Amino acid sequence: MITDPFIPKLEEAEASARRGMFGKAIAIYSEILHRDPRHLGAQQGLARLRPYLTDSIDQTMATDCTNKNSEKATKISRSAPPIGLTKLPSRLNSNFFLRQCGEKGFFKYGLSILVIFICAWWLLQGYRSENITARAQEQTLTISRNQSPYVIPQNEPQAIWEEVLYFQKENRPLYAFYRARHLTKLDQQHPEAATLVKALRDRLSKQDPIKKTAQDIDKYILNQQFTEIQAYTESLLGRKPNDPTALALHAYALTRLSRAAFKAGDDKATEAFLKLGRAIFPDDLIWDVRLSILEDLRRTKSKKREAMLDYFG
Repeated sequence: MITDPFIPKLEEAEASARRGMFGKAIAIYSEILHRDPRHLGAQQGLARLRPYLTDSIDQTMATDCTNKNSEKATKISRSAPPIGLTKLPSRLNSNFFLRQCGEKGFFKYGLSILVIFICAWWLLQGYRSENITARAQEQTLTISRNQSPYVIPQNEPQAIWEEVLYFQKENRPLYAFYRARHLTKLDQQHPEAATLVKALRDRLSKQDPIKKTAQDIDKYILNQQFTEIQAYTESLLGRKPNDPTALALHAYALTRLSRAAFKAGDDKATEAFLKLGRAIFPDDLIWDVRLSILEDLRRTKSKKREAMLDYFG
């Protein structure tokens, strides 16, 4: 038989106090005292929580008694000792950082944050540098499969025709022939290109061929004599422009020559070899990719150039 009707409320207040919910406990004790001002248990409980109240506790209690729905919160003192604990949990100290800033100075913490930001930025730059090669490789493969959504200005009809005239001027009829033939595929209404293709085809077919054996070619490859291979394959392609073996060997020679020139730092020679490759193989956009990389790497540091060497074959 319950003799004190406020026992459940007292137990709830004590449980709230043990969990650190002092404001709730004070409110419960205040409610009990409002109903029974002489209730000993509520008075004792409130007395135990008195250190957590500010000097305005009496005014707050009076306000709570007259209007328990008041929005005025009971203030808790940070300096009050805990109930049943030797010390407060560290999580209750929510203003630790602000106090430290006040004691040790904001400059120290600001400098630390600045150092952390600089380190993070440096690491990010390193991460980006490490991934340049992977991203460039992916882009190269995409473009080489003719999947690029971009239009390359050098492959526009007018630019191709200007390159045809340049090869003629430099006395490279084979490359002028291939470039002009590609132009006729893009623009069938280009009479000058069609006429030039026929004239160059007749001229190239009349040139004396360079005769080499398979052993000679193997020797050239072994000794890395790529200039000789280029001359030999030019002779073959002049008579048979669609010969797959000659085309493959010619692409190999131009690739190795452009790589050697790039490694030596001769950008002019590298560009020349790459444009020769683009003329012979207009549908293989890897030559345009290499020209684009070469343009981006002009006047850059040697370490960055070395990292991109593999893209030149």
